Amino acid sequence: MYSAKYKISVIIPIYNSETSLKRCLTSIINQTLRNIEILCINDGSTDNSEKIIMDISKKDERIKYFSLIKNSGSGPARNKGLEYAEGEYISFIDSDDFILDDTCYEKMYKFASKNGANLVSANLRLIDNNGELGKHPHCFEVKNDSSIFPQDYGVPWFFQKNLYKSQFLKNYNIVFPDYRRGQDPVFLAKVLTNVDLVYCIPLDFYLYDNQQGNYKINSKVKELDYINHYNDTLKILELNGFDKTYLEYKKMMHDFFIYHKKDSSIEFLEENIKTVFGEDSHVLKEYKMRYSLYQNEGMSNGLTSSLLDENNNKEEIDIFNPKKIFTITMVKNEMDIIESFIRYNLNIVDGMIILDNNSTDNTLNIIKMIKNEGLAVFYIEDKNGKFEQDKKMTELLKIAVDKFDADIILPLDADEFITSKYLENPRKILEQLEYPNYYLVKWKTYVPDFGKNIYKKFIPSQITFVRDENLEKFYKVIIPKELVKTFSVGLTFGNHDIIYDQEYENLIKGVINSELSISHFPIRSKEQTLSKVVVGWINLPSKIKMSHLKMSNFHWQNMFKWIKEYGRITNKDVTQFAKKFALENDVTEITIKEDAMNLSFCKNIKINYTNNKVLPIPNILQQFDVTYKKSHEKEQILLNKIEDLTLKLNELNNLKLLEEKHLKSKILTYESSKSWIITLPLRKLGIIIRKMFNW
Repeated sequence: MYSAKYKISVIIPIYNSETSLKRCLTSIINQTLRNIEILCINDGSTDNSEKIIMDISKKDERIKYFSLIKNSGSGPARNKGLEYAEGEYISFIDSDDFILDDTCYEKMYKFASKNGANLVSANLRLIDNNGELGKHPHCFEVKNDSSIFPQDYGVPWFFQKNLYKSQFLKNYNIVFPDYRRGQDPVFLAKVLTNVDLVYCIPLDFYLYDNQQGNYKINSKVKELDYINHYNDTLKILELNGFDKTYLEYKKMMHDFFIYHKKDSSIEFLEENIKTVFGEDSHVLKEYKMRYSLYQNEGMSNGLTSSLLDENNNKEEIDIFNPKKIFTITMVKNEMDIIESFIRYNLNIVDGMIILDNNSTDNTLNIIKMIKNEGLAVFYIEDKNGKFEQDKKMTELLKIAVDKFDADIILPLDADEFITSKYLENPRKILEQLEYPNYYLVKWKTYVPDFGKNIYKKFIPSQITFVRDENLEKFYKVIIPKELVKTFSVGLTFGNHDIIYDQEYENLIKGVINSELSISHFPIRSKEQTLSKVVVGWINLPSKIKMSHLKMSNFHWQNMFKWIKEYGRITNKDVTQFAKKFALENDVTEITIKEDAMNLSFCKNIKINYTNNKVLPIPNILQQFDVTYKKSHEKEQILLNKIEDLTLKLNELNNLKLLEEKHLKSKILTYESSKSWIITLPLRKLGIIIRKMFNW
């Protein structure tokens, strides 16, 4: 078994730190835990740093000095320390920072050893320009001895406040990338995605000195490395399922781009983004969109945040995303519209959670391909196929709030697109929605006319006619997160309203929002209609309550009856179906007018994967195959239960026969006994007496 020479190896990269180095080293030398080694790596300093190290090392043999030939950056310097470290645990200290208390290492080591921890995290404090201690908003506060899942650590910043098991780092080959800037988050992201638990100790351990205030990303090379670190870190987080942290860090990346551009005017920013993410990447397009918004609107809207950049900690203006907005969706066989749905709505919201309800067409594959572009799409495969929409959408609602910390949640179907009546991005209106109300938004139903736009793949560009909005009776809901957290609200079938305990009736209010609408494309082509109606209606009765069938699915039933009676549908029939969709009254005259959705604010609505038309026959046959298999499985389960019951009945019957046989044998044995024969005359006399006196 491996036995470490020291309990802790302290690694310090040093570059021109003559003004702070002595303070740093003193805070380590004075630790009550004596069995430590202090590895000082001089990264090409040109000041008196080397002399200071050599002078102090003469008084303390635990200091080990290494010198790099040229200035290479703190990442390679720390890797040099890891190469020579002989401690059971590793601590990283920057030369301009120091340890707050002399007992810190002793307490942290005991805590780590007691728990067999690979990672121990304590508290970090900042010194601001006024020399005052403070906390960092992106550094979680440890308040008691505890352990947390690494997904709950937050963004991978301030790795210095942690103690790392040396063997753990070696086992997973975790080192720092060779970047001039941004190497720390990549290192910590690798640690967090490989460790099982983070053990937390409520100890003010590390003092991060932010008084220098120098801006450290001041060249094309450093900027390129810093952008590379975002790419690396986001990939690590996404591949390992750290979805909430991934979204938060992605937002911070875009905030950095705007801050960097406006404050430093580095001419290479756009070129470096292209180099790292690609010329046609979503990241570059989003950056251009956000910077354009900043130029046009940013300085006038007054929205600020206290987000601090790790390298400079200057306050940034956050003109974007003051609220986190998510959609939740349950889909089944929507291959012709799912890409349009995702690409449009991602111009408005921060993320989309999609549950695929066992689609038998190409819907799920399209979702996966879009997610692989790096877009904020999070999908769940629902293989049981039960169409419990109210139950499953309520679960997605909880996931959006609990896992992704969404502030506003839009439950949408795949044929629904949130729009603003002001011909602008509806996000501005969504951000103004406030608790304790929830909001009702009316449908705006689009009708295919099979005219000049028929070959356009993006559905809102293909279908541009809308029916009379006065006919619309159905609303969809928008929900602030507080209603979920405080009152545990759920969704009704169809997402037309919310449900909650009656005791909250006077506290929760539904408000109609007339500034927003839901552009609705339920009927789009002959093929889609045939597939949707046949697959949907045949499966619905066995999967949902009859009350839901009558209330929310009468339109599908009507179309099913039409197809069954006439055996076919034409484009004209499809237009009529769309005109009358979800209208309970038999309206004879329904007018339509051209009113195309506003797409002027959309930056990425190019359709890449929706190349094939819906094929209703294979889709229907596949669904029948799925239904048959499920029916066969249920039949087999029932047969197995019958067989089990039959076996149990046979066992009971055999047991009864055995008991009867045993009882007869006992009776015969008793009747043959002497006592039975001797008492026989007395029994006969008793019978005669009972008859005489009618006893």
